[in-house]
Amino acid sequence: MTIEITRLPLESLACVNPDCQDYGVTGAENLYVCKTYGEDKIRYLRCRTCQEEFSERKNTALWNTKIREAKAVSVAEHLSEGNSIKGTSRLLRLDPGTVRRINKRAGQHGKRFHDEKVQDRNQQADERHGFVGEKTRPSWEAELMDVESKFVLSHVQGVRDESLIRELLQDSVSRLASPQEIALFTDGDAKYASVFPETFGQAYRPARKGKQGRFPKPQYRIPHSLAHVQIIKHRQGMRLNELEIRYTHGSKAQVRKTLAFAKRQEEKPALGWWATTVYNWSRKHRSLREKLPVSLGKKSIDNEPPAMALGLVNSILLQAEILLTPVYPPQGWR
Repeated sequence: MTIEITRLPLESLACVNPDCQDYGVTGAENLYVCKTYGEDKIRYLRCRTCQEEFSERKNTALWNTKIREAKAVSVAEHLSEGNSIKGTSRLLRLDPGTVRRINKRAGQHGKRFHDEKVQDRNQQADERHGFVGEKTRPSWEAELMDVESKFVLSHVQGVRDESLIRELLQDSVSRLASPQEIALFTDGDAKYASVFPETFGQAYRPARKGKQGRFPKPQYRIPHSLAHVQIIKHRQGMRLNELEIRYTHGSKAQVRKTLAFAKRQEEKPALGWWATTVYNWSRKHRSLREKLPVSLGKKSIDNEPPAMALGLVNSILLQAEILLTPVYPPQGWR
């Protein structure tokens, strides 16, 4: 099946020169097409403001990709479905090195796309593990998602220890408009309970007793608008016997394990970030329902992806659309 690539509207693109006053500003009417090149008829653009010339692929996942766009998009789609690097290369008759490069770029682009568009509610911590190289080397993925929309807000990977949980919570704080007005739901891991106060709480230093000696270590106040709930599953074998709800921090009022396998360490983060991006913006979630503006026969309700439920977009984004959408970092690529 041939994938049709639709060019993004010119007004949705922006100058890629960080020194230009219109850098990253869409709809400024400062861009025009100089020419098209290649079999895919890629547009070569010029900025009227700074006279910079650049390809419309600059700052996208397909920048400097030599294969046809439709083939590159097909690679990303296969990888987002959980196919392996070698399996994808065999199915699409590509060199495994080409697939690895596209995987790396799709993962990097997915993270940058996420960073640019996601800033800011109730969160649920979710962990799953896969393997790198061999099944004796587990590699954990930890995520924080919005409970209502199921949108994945933060995504980190590494060894399942306190530093991974700290990285996850600190990343989420950096994206939240009101980090002290959320409810966080996690499993019963004690590391969540110890890291949560210093990440989300308000630090203060207790008064020193007497005039000598060291000052006490900082303590953390948990506002009434903040809550941490731990949900502990007590099992006997595979059977769930009891579900314990523990209100670990804050106010009550505020109130999946998957298998992935990567041969190389550097492939796993890219696969994780691209899968997260596709999940948020391109996959319909069975628990998220919207009423169709016009009924399609007997069908008046349809599912929507988390990004739509959160109000970040009005329609499902195709994977090709995400791959070809430029991202404009504050200081250029890092």
